[in-house]
Amino acid sequence: VEDISTTMSGYNYSAPSLAVGAVDSTACLPCPPGFLCSESILLDCPLGFYCPIGSLEPRPCEQGLIGVHPRSSAASDCAPCPQGKYCIYNSTSIVSALSCPIGSFCPEGSIEPQLCPNSTYRPIPGAGN
Repeated sequence: VEDISTTMSGYNYSAPSLAVGAVDSTACLPCPPGFLCSESILLDCPLGFYCPIGSLEPRPCEQGLIGVHPRSSAASDCAPCPQGKYCIYNSTSIVSALSCPIGSFCPEGSIEPQLCPNSTYRPIPGAGN
């Protein structure tokens, strides 16, 4: 059986040649880092998540962090929510970075806007501090 070396998201592995049919499950490979395997199909790990080796489901970044590029493979690929934005998590764990609203500020890593102190205001959205 001829081997084909493949590189995906910095992960190297050898796959049996596509010209030869698999005879048992030992020919199946674990899902590589940065991807997830759904119904035996290899899919990119979506933005806002990370997918370690063998992922069936993407893992969301911790609160206050956001996945900044697709095919993230580790929690260390998640970055703090940018200054001037806050990161929200909905019921399906999808992360969104929203602009900080008028009258509030959002330091890096915010999960909700902070109201301006009494007797102060912020007339422009997206304030970081």
